[in-house]
Amino acid sequence: MSVFAELKRRKVLKVGGAYLVVGWLLVQAASIGFPAFEAPPWALRVFIFVVMLGFPIALVFAWVFDVTADGVRTAPSSRASVGVFVVAAALATLAVAIWLSGISKFLRRINSSWSPSARTSNC
Repeated sequence: MSVFAELKRRKVLKVGGAYLVVGWLLVQAASIGFPAFEAPPWALRVFIFVVMLGFPIALVFAWVFDVTADGVRTAPSSRASVGVFVVAAALATLAVAIWLSGISKFLRRINSSWSPSARTSNC
């Protein structure tokens, strides 16, 4: 069985397409709604990052689990895919840790650009 046929059988392509459409709609709504609630500009960037981070996680869940009338079950022959799920979860955790370690530098740069001395130096 080819990889493409396996992706179709496990409905990974449908989940990926649906996630992209819903994620795009959420980002569009957030780009309208965040300024209306006077959210800081970095809040939209964080929201987009979280939506992007969820995409590979949704694909891994679509690969490993099947939704049936009886409920959510692991896909047949996906017992070996649990290792893939663990690796993907570890990579996602690593990505979040790297992002969290870099957010302090980002916030320091934003705070320095909003300082009163930075505003008056241009006058």
